[in-house]
Amino acid sequence: PAVVMSRVGAAWIAVTETPTLTRFDPDTLETTGPLPIEDDVGIQLMAAHGFTDDAGNYWNVGTRLGPKCDVKLFRLRPGSMRRDVIASLRMRKAGYTHGFAMTARHAIVWETAMRAQALSFRFSAKSYIRNFRWEPASGSRLHAISLADGSVRSWDAPPMMCFHAIQAWEEGEALVAELCTYDDASILEDLRLAPLRQGQAQRCVPKLTRYWLEPGRGEARIEPFGEAFEFPQVHPARWGHARAGMAWGAMLDARDPSGFFDRTVRLDLRTGECRQWRREQAIQLEPLFVPRPGSSAEDDGVLLVPTLADGDAASVIGVIDAASMDCLAQLHAPQVIPFGFHAAWAP
Repeated sequence: PAVVMSRVGAAWIAVTETPTLTRFDPDTLETTGPLPIEDDVGIQLMAAHGFTDDAGNYWNVGTRLGPKCDVKLFRLRPGSMRRDVIASLRMRKAGYTHGFAMTARHAIVWETAMRAQALSFRFSAKSYIRNFRWEPASGSRLHAISLADGSVRSWDAPPMMCFHAIQAWEEGEALVAELCTYDDASILEDLRLAPLRQGQAQRCVPKLTRYWLEPGRGEARIEPFGEAFEFPQVHPARWGHARAGMAWGAMLDARDPSGFFDRTVRLDLRTGECRQWRREQAIQLEPLFVPRPGSSAEDDGVLLVPTLADGDAASVIGVIDAASMDCLAQLHAPQVIPFGFHAAWAP
């Protein structure tokens, strides 16, 4: 497990897209083995981005592969080794699932058009992502699962690929999900080492898409509101509770997608205003938002941004004021830190 670090209660776990939750010591980073799950939920795939609520419960979405696939929303309570299945969605082929979103009363699960090939997982020796196939004719869907009773409502959407949600919230009777989407799955090829080393342009850049899931409609209403923005962060107190007005993320130049993410941006989700910080000639990936202790202001905190330029002997971490996007300090690491997908803050 090497994608996301999360918690069940006070216990830290490392997670990827398998159902294994690996415990680790946050002080030494030593792993202490997988959580000894004792139930028979029976999932083979799981979203990397689980969600830990205020009570310490860990929520996630897992997939059971078969002639028909079952996608299950579950909760793992602190101290328990048995997952509570809240709802199960049956579909012919499950979509590739890297994450999901939550509001105060619902989980929002999206089906990408990158579909799992169950027999390939079972009988081939292909690498993980080669067991999925881009199938745009199947379209995409978004599902809203009630946390109270497990009931499900679903909406159709055009085919898309998606890794990350900015947020989701409830707007009257409607639900709204803000996602970083791609028109196809070419991003999975473009991020392989060979095309990156050759400086090939990305064929598809992320688009910011707001999906309105309204009662009485069978299709999601789609509102585009930006592009070239990925690895989103909002104030952690807003996620799953209330609509955030600001997001931070990594951005590339949509006019020249041959480069990689080279700037950190603050995006006003209501007005579209964008502020940025750039360390010249450096790659910079996900900004980790760290709120100021005791403050309730949405942008009162700092961003920790690992960067790396060709001439660097070691990684440089920018400490960026989340409101002004001014660089307050630069931390020089003792080594090159390999770029991971995501970071976590342990107070």
